[in-house]
Amino acid sequence: MDICIFTPATASGRSGNWVTASRWQELLTQLGNRVSVVHDPDADFERYDLLIGLHAKRSGRSVLRFKKNLPDRLAMIVLTGTDLYRDLAKSPANRSAVASKALDAADRIILLQPAMAKKLPRSWREKSDVVMKDVDAKKSLSRNRNFDSEVEAMHVCVVGHLRTEKDPFRAAFAIRNSDDANQFVVTQAGAALTDSFRDRAIKEMKRSANYRWLGSVTRSKVQKLMARSHVLVNSSRMEGAPNVLFEAMEIGLPILASKIDGHVGVLGSNYPGYFPVGDTDCLRRLLLRCATEPAFYNRLSACLLEIAKQFKPGNEKRALLKAIRNGGSR
Repeated sequence: MDICIFTPATASGRSGNWVTASRWQELLTQLGNRVSVVHDPDADFERYDLLIGLHAKRSGRSVLRFKKNLPDRLAMIVLTGTDLYRDLAKSPANRSAVASKALDAADRIILLQPAMAKKLPRSWREKSDVVMKDVDAKKSLSRNRNFDSEVEAMHVCVVGHLRTEKDPFRAAFAIRNSDDANQFVVTQAGAALTDSFRDRAIKEMKRSANYRWLGSVTRSKVQKLMARSHVLVNSSRMEGAPNVLFEAMEIGLPILASKIDGHVGVLGSNYPGYFPVGDTDCLRRLLLRCATEPAFYNRLSACLLEIAKQFKPGNEKRALLKAIRNGGSR
């Protein structure tokens, strides 16, 4: 089968959508398909048997054109986060018309975590499939992290581009103006998507010796940052299913996360490391508990190990193949 994965995201941007597109290209190629990742919405899609569009609004026009010109061929849309929780969350009169029409036209809709389904009307939910990233829990078992507050500061990492949806400076705010600030070092990796965010990051570094912004860095450098950190903070206001959560689970890195659908859909409703969106004080308390209560820190690790077991290697490939088969049997 000739498959096109369409995403406006490119490798140079290193966004979550690009990471997903690249990974799925590899998985579908392993299944014997010829797979291209395309970024141009005006590309010629006629040679493809299947079009997979990432992000309902950004891929919507391409999906609609594909289905209009090639109605017998298969088109799927992946809801990636901001499309569902922003572009489609408005009143019917104000939501994205392109995204809505594309989802109507798509043969299947892919969800990156199950909590997304509760936001869908019945007509879309009935043609949806959940495809979640794999985690090799055996790697987690081999990475037993120890933290000794008597001899070191707790290293906190934040991974993701600096943009409004990510609430990117929440961890920096949590250690600011605190008697306990020197217990923590916050290191942030990710490109500033606006000059304003870049200026804020630079200002924060001048204000706090314990905050460092790396800017856009390679995947290998992100992996090294996570490997030497004690805690990952993901403070987003909206997410689909952040790749970084799965990557943290795979290396046994405890997570503190804002309590939004995109996190709960991956970590479960009972995970003990949540804080309300934008709640600096609650995040500060959780960080202090990580640094001063070994039992709490170990509990986060144990919970993540159990959660990771749900995402066994091979599950993502099987779920993706099942979604394609479901679309083909429409």
